[in-house]
Amino acid sequence: MNSSPRSILHRMKFWKGERVAESALTAISLGLIFVLAVFARITPAKYAFQIAEVDPWFYYYSANYMLVHGFSAWFHWTNPLEFYPYGLFVPAYYSPVLPSVSVGVYQFLRVIGISMSFYNFAVEFPVVVTAVSSVMMYFLGKEVGGKKTGLLAALLLALSPANIQQTMLGDFKDEFLAFFFIVPGVYFLIRSLRTKRSADMLASGFFISLTVMTWEPVGPYWFDMVALIVFVGVLARKLSPTLSLKLLSFIAAPSLLASTMLLRTVGGVDHIGSESPVIGAFLVSVIMLVYDNVNERSKRVIKALSVFLVAGIVVGIALLLHSGTQGRILAIVDPFYRSSIPIVNTVAENELTTWFSFYAGFNIQMLLIPIAAYLLYKRGDITAIAMVLFLITATYFTASYVRSEEILTPFAAVASAYVVSRLI
Repeated sequence: MNSSPRSILHRMKFWKGERVAESALTAISLGLIFVLAVFARITPAKYAFQIAEVDPWFYYYSANYMLVHGFSAWFHWTNPLEFYPYGLFVPAYYSPVLPSVSVGVYQFLRVIGISMSFYNFAVEFPVVVTAVSSVMMYFLGKEVGGKKTGLLAALLLALSPANIQQTMLGDFKDEFLAFFFIVPGVYFLIRSLRTKRSADMLASGFFISLTVMTWEPVGPYWFDMVALIVFVGVLARKLSPTLSLKLLSFIAAPSLLASTMLLRTVGGVDHIGSESPVIGAFLVSVIMLVYDNVNERSKRVIKALSVFLVAGIVVGIALLLHSGTQGRILAIVDPFYRSSIPIVNTVAENELTTWFSFYAGFNIQMLLIPIAAYLLYKRGDITAIAMVLFLITATYFTASYVRSEEILTPFAAVASAYVVSRLI
């Protein structure tokens, strides 16, 4: 074998050139995925270039009010066009995140010389933001299963019917922006399980907090999922108690704080109801931390009591969740409760998801999700366990609440990409 300095230098140049070529190919692929995501969502333009449906019109009206009257004026705005003659105090019922972000981006575009009406901007904004989200899916998929999984996940998300129907041209409402925050939030969460870095946890907490503040009906799902991952991870000894407490402090706690900053009640969940899984995960982490730092005799006592302690915490969480939730949220968590609340049961978007909707929205991904869950379960590391928990819970809540398909779309894309990447 030739190991002269010249041959070593030649190999180093070859490897460097190969990496550059691979990076360039990845960048081109992501650029094409961005274009595909845009084209998949602009089909309404051949009929009309306009704000779509009823809700997006109000969100546009709300954002335009902030643009015209200023940021602080929005927080004192009573809209006289609703509940006449009393009006509606808007900050008590709507999130300020979409108006703030859209106005901020629009003003930035004007500063750099891109001129358009705010109406045209609002029509196009969901398409561009979701196309960027599709590109960001590459990093989430890569963290779970490597580069092939990342590219396939980005492609599947870009062409996902379940995602497209909520993020098309003119769909100016909370969902597309919440999804934009969900992807990096979950990416940094999954990444932090590997790196154990506080910076990754804080980044995840920041984006999940923005998600909670943007799309309030599913806000509690995200910080409670952090609690579930900690709960399962620490009991399965895949997470150390110290790391579990860091995850709760840097990710779950900021998002809980964000939910309390809103004037609104979070979708029918009071604070004790939404916080109970986080409290339960904290107690389990503390118990395991104590267990790891006591003598053998004390460990035997804790082990003997552990079944009762964990069972008591689980029952307490269940009781607090059930007593602390009401209306639509309780109907999602407990579908059997739905028939007793006609105001929820008679609204189409609160209905159970039909099999037709599942397959129309996710196509072959529905067949690949259980295969991915099995493969990830067999893999057994904490990243795989977190993905399995996301797949199970997101599928359940999507089945229970048709509007929450957006929760499942990133995990369905990553899971399907994970399976396909193992076959090619």
